[in-house]
Amino acid sequence: FEAGLNVKTDVLKLELAVSQAKQGLLTAENGYLTALAGLKQVLGLAQDKDLKVISPDTLPEFMFPEKLSPPYDLRYDWQQAALSVEMADLGAKIARAGYLPIAFIKYGYADKDTKLSPEGGSTALTLGIKWSLSLGGSNRAEIKKSESQLEKAKLGQDSAQQAAITEVLQAQLAYKETQKRTEISELSLKIAEENSLLAQKRYEAGVGTTLEVSDAQVDLEQAKFGELTARYDLYLAGVKLQKALGLYRQNAAEGRDNK
Repeated sequence: FEAGLNVKTDVLKLELAVSQAKQGLLTAENGYLTALAGLKQVLGLAQDKDLKVISPDTLPEFMFPEKLSPPYDLRYDWQQAALSVEMADLGAKIARAGYLPIAFIKYGYADKDTKLSPEGGSTALTLGIKWSLSLGGSNRAEIKKSESQLEKAKLGQDSAQQAAITEVLQAQLAYKETQKRTEISELSLKIAEENSLLAQKRYEAGVGTTLEVSDAQVDLEQAKFGELTARYDLYLAGVKLQKALGLYRQNAAEGRDNK
């Protein structure tokens, strides 16, 4: 502007960009400190303890089939619901057994001469059925209660199944959406790189301005950030889909070792 090559609006535009960049830097620094404090809390570390976080150069890729069906046996909520049904069914069977007659066999031997000899004693074998009429009412109530608990457990299992189906569907849709967004961000990064290179060549040839170069550089950095964000979002979406399928599991001992 001082050399007479730019207008005042170009100066104001760059000053506004500097102000926005400072604000963005402050927001990023605060976000980093907040995320670091949250990570320490999750790991059970004191906030005053130093923690160095190293991001991987590459993130693992996930391979999922087009059609997914939740493997219920791998999900904790389904295992808990299935166990509740088994326990309730066992309780109902025990209650019904207490109400029904009990068959029994009784064997007895009496020795007349106090000598253990078949000739001097008698043997008795008794077959019978035992049924307590006095406990009939309480047993019927117990059976009704146990059957009600069994029905409740089955409803809980159905609810867990529907929740699993919904969670898998939502996670799958989110993963596919993030895949598309990642592809778009990669394409945007390539375009920004080409645009920045062309702006630099135009400036070196004397047909472009420093403002065009700086704008292209800003666009390139924003494209890099967008592509990085999309890749991390894709990784997190893949982990959530694995969790919904019951595939992302870690035992407590392994977690303590890693920490």
